[in-house]
Amino acid sequence: MTPAHQVAWLALCLLALPGSLRGQDLFDDPAGGGKGKEFKVLFLGNSYTYCNHLPRMVQIIAKAQGRRLKTDMHATGGASFGSHWQGKKALAKLAGGEWNAVVLQDQSMMPVMAPAQTIRQGGLWVEQVKKKGARPILFMTWARQGQPKMQEKLTETYCRLAHAGGAEVAPVGLAWARVLREKPKLVLHTKDRSHPSQLGSYLAACVMFATICNASPEGAPGELTAMISPTRRLVFCRVPVATARYLQKTAWAVVSEFRKNKTIEKMAKKAAAPAKRPSPRQ
Repeated sequence: MTPAHQVAWLALCLLALPGSLRGQDLFDDPAGGGKGKEFKVLFLGNSYTYCNHLPRMVQIIAKAQGRRLKTDMHATGGASFGSHWQGKKALAKLAGGEWNAVVLQDQSMMPVMAPAQTIRQGGLWVEQVKKKGARPILFMTWARQGQPKMQEKLTETYCRLAHAGGAEVAPVGLAWARVLREKPKLVLHTKDRSHPSQLGSYLAACVMFATICNASPEGAPGELTAMISPTRRLVFCRVPVATARYLQKTAWAVVSEFRKNKTIEKMAKKAAAPAKRPSPRQ
């Protein structure tokens, strides 16, 4: 990543930082459009959510696919389910809107290092979202670069939480893992080996759209842009056409297989099974 690209990436992340919390108001599209009633989605998370403005990417993809999605978010760097719960601002954000779905993301290492805490604190959020009459959707994140085995624990923890609380899962991490196996030259991480590149966020947005709308993102544009003033257009990402088609197809395949294979139930059952004892030596 060149210095110029780093500056652009940081600037885009800062557009979404709480405090300024310009959120979606900066990006409102008065033209609207799409099918049916507007579907409102709140994203609660941290930098994995606000880098490259993932919620807005999802909204743009949805519009391209003929869906009226309106996204908003509350995200702070390094935040976890627990810190959001204790800080109260996220709860106020949830209480202050009429949401159809709420996407919940824990701090990236918590499901690996403290899975019981993720399940306990995430369960509070799932319950609260349900009380609002919205769909709780868990944002399954990805493994750090060079640590592919981390994905298994991420998947297990988010599936256990979903099974316990009756939530859905957006299997973003599984889509990342597949892409990195099939096309290892595609760069999904930034140089810190943790946060998403624009390509990584684009893949995450495709998985989110597929999960929220139960529809394929195939055919959406690779370049996602929005007018932020009458004379200024902001570019969120530019993904080559062939790469965009591949990521869209992969996102839909992973989401479809995740549901068809009943991965939530299988992973929860596997985690609950007693560990096998080693056979005695003959």
